[in-house]
Amino acid sequence: MEVAEAVEVAEAVEPIGTHGMTTHSGPRSCLLSVDGLTVERSGALILDGVSFGVEADDVVVIVGPNGSGKTTLIRSLFRAVPRRSGSIWLAGDDIDALSPRTLAQRVAVLHQDAEVEFDFSVEELTLLGRSPHKRLLEADDVEDFRVAEDVLRAVGLWPLRHRTLSSLSGGERQRAHLARALAQKPKLLLLDEPTNHLDIRAKLEVLDLVRSLGIAVVAVLHDINLIAGFASKLLVLVKGKRQAFGHPDEVLVPEVLEDAFGVNAQRIAQADGAFQWAFRRP
Repeated sequence: MEVAEAVEVAEAVEPIGTHGMTTHSGPRSCLLSVDGLTVERSGALILDGVSFGVEADDVVVIVGPNGSGKTTLIRSLFRAVPRRSGSIWLAGDDIDALSPRTLAQRVAVLHQDAEVEFDFSVEELTLLGRSPHKRLLEADDVEDFRVAEDVLRAVGLWPLRHRTLSSLSGGERQRAHLARALAQKPKLLLLDEPTNHLDIRAKLEVLDLVRSLGIAVVAVLHDINLIAGFASKLLVLVKGKRQAFGHPDEVLVPEVLEDAFGVNAQRIAQADGAFQWAFRRP
């Protein structure tokens, strides 16, 4: 799926009714409030009563073993998968009450394999992110180009704005897709393994950039050693259930990691005072 696809997905998935839902007013102090989220597929529970909250400047990272429901949780947050029960509130509104366009104006999505069918220039791709704010076939205006310039400068791609996507490195392409997502001017940015195919330097560049944005982020990441300096909160999922949620210093402890991943975990102090995690089979 493409970056900034919330408008496409939301148009394909109608708002879910309240039948079988847990009624909940939602903590209005949180930008995003998820309460009792349960998703079932072919009779199997993929997510089982997951609850958590995200503040306006939080970077929440979801971790857990394969098959724990991480991607399903991300997709639930922009109505891409139906849920059996539970509620999701965004900026005080039940997301089921939002129109597809309003949802796409508030939520942007960046996937690990973000692709487009055409070899757009960086600027053209970024301008696609303005679609939720425009009428069908409406031409880009001065405000759209201003937003595109702002986000391209923010991600460091303004000098490359006329380059085509195929001419960019992997890290540059991912930053271009991030620019498209940011052009939506979202309140919430969803990232599903956005650095999975990038080298170490490109991973650090993308994560540092996202952390500096100052908007709410919910991300799926796998590298525990990268997460510690990136997340303000961690959500650990195991078999579709919330095992732990809190500040990285509280969650990144051997007991939690060993229970979640079935490995022996050891925290090793570095000379600069930072820590690295080492893992081995029991």
